[in-house]
Parts: sequence; C-alpha cells; structure tokens
Amino acid sequence: MKKDAKENGITLVALVVTIIVLLILAGVSLSLVLGDNGIITRAQDAVTKYKEAEAEEQWQMDNFMANYEGGDAYARALQQKGLSATATENGYLAAEDAGDGKNVKLYHYDNNGNVTETETLAYAPEDLFVFDSSTHAITGININDGNVYYEDHKGIHLGDVTGTLVIPAKIGDTIVKKVSLYNGYGRSGLCNIKTIIVPECVEEISIHAFSFCNDLEQILLPNSIKKVESYAFKNCGGLKAITLPDSITEMASKTFDWCSLPQKLSFPIRCGTNT
Repeated sequence: MKKDAKENGITLVALVVTIIVLLILAGVSLSLVLGDNGIITRAQDAVTKYKEAEAEEQWQMDNFMANYEGGDAYARALQQKGLSATATENGYLAAEDAGDGKNVKLYHYDNNGNVTETETLAYAPEDLFVFDSSTHAITGININDGNVYYEDHKGIHLGDVTGTLVIPAKIGDTIVKKVSLYNGYGRSGLCNIKTIIVPECVEEISIHAFSFCNDLEQILLPNSIKKVESYAFKNCGGLKAITLPDSITEMASKTFDWCSLPQKLSFPIRCGTNT
C-alpha cells in the first residue's frame, strides 16, 4: 500500500512537471507566433512592405509614363501620317520623301505643332552602305581605304556627309527593310552625325544598328518599324530625343545599353520593353 502511494506520488509529480514543461513550450510557441517579433507580426510586416513597394513601383511607372509618353502624342500622330518623326527638346522634327526619290523634306515644328522651318535634304549616296539585297538589309558602312578614324577606333568619318544622315529608301531597285550601320565589335560609330532619318519602309532596326554613335542627338523613325533588336542604341551617349513608334511589336533587351536614357524618350504603348 505504501509502495503504491509512493509510486502514485512520483507519477503525480511527473505529470505536474510534464504539464509545466508543456505550458512553457506553449508559451514559447505563442510568443514565436504572436509576439512582437513573432511569425504573424513578421508576416504582417512583410505584407505591408510588399504593398508599399508595389505602390512605389506603380508611382514610378505612372511618373515615367507621364514624362515619356504624354508629351509625344503629336510626334506619334506625324508618324501615323507616314512621316518619320520624333519629339525634341524644343518641339518636333518630321521628314517625308520629297516626291523625287532623291530628297526628303525635313519639317521643324514648335511645341504647338506649327512649322517653323523646312529643309530639303538629299538621301545619302547608295554606295556609302553595305547592302544585302537578298534580305533587304543595310548591314554596315563602306569604309574607304586610309580611314584613320576607323582604324584608330575613333569612329567612321563619312566625308562630306555631316550633320544629318538620310538613309535611302532604296538601294538600286531594292527597298530597304532592315538597317544596321555598325561595322564590327570594338569599332566606334559614326562621326559628326547628329541626326539620322530612317525612311518609311524600314521594318527592323537590327542588332547594334547605331551603336557607338556618340555624336548622335536625335533619330527620326517611321511607323513602319516592327522590331528593334538588342544594343540598337548602345553607347549613344549624346542621344537626346527619340520617339519609338506604335508600330513596334517586338523590342529586345538592352536596347539602350551603356546609354543614358534620352531626355525625350517615348516607348510604344503596346510594346513590352526591356532597356
């Protein structure tokens, strides 16, 4: 009888100890779940931070779109009328064939859409370009012998062609559909060219198309462009204005690699972009 009582006492003590241990563990568990640094609190903090980050990202996107899309509606309207165009710091530039197949008319607009100046510019000589008629592609610039600029990696000097380069709509009897003026890795781009006009027939801006054109400030694109490949404007450090037309449906990554985004830059609304 005494033995049974002793055993019962030990069992009772063990039960009490077990209950105490369980209560302690329960308290620790509740603290881990409900405490100031508990799982629930941390989860709530994570949700809050996620929502804040999401709101910040949306604000940045809205701000980006307001700055880069809103002001270029007129340039887009000009593109949709068949002109090559871009918004600029002081208004707009637009170009169209002069009707003779040899020249283009370049129109300068103020911010209100009024024409302030009109120029007639000749297409660049056809023999300036390396052209693959089977793919309708300009693939580079013909380099004259003794071009020290190119050999010294300082850039391609186009001789008499300075200021504005007007890419021809045809080479011979073949329509130009793809453009790249890049002549190879490690070579700098065009020298003394500040404006490039792409004609209303080009459908693709090819890989490295205008890479390392450090003097380039603005480029006029038509609404025929469907595709812009990688590194198209790589290291164009002086680029100030470009309106990418709504016709673009495919735009590769790193389009503006090593390049500060232009002050006047507009992405097409329907195009997914990765700069």
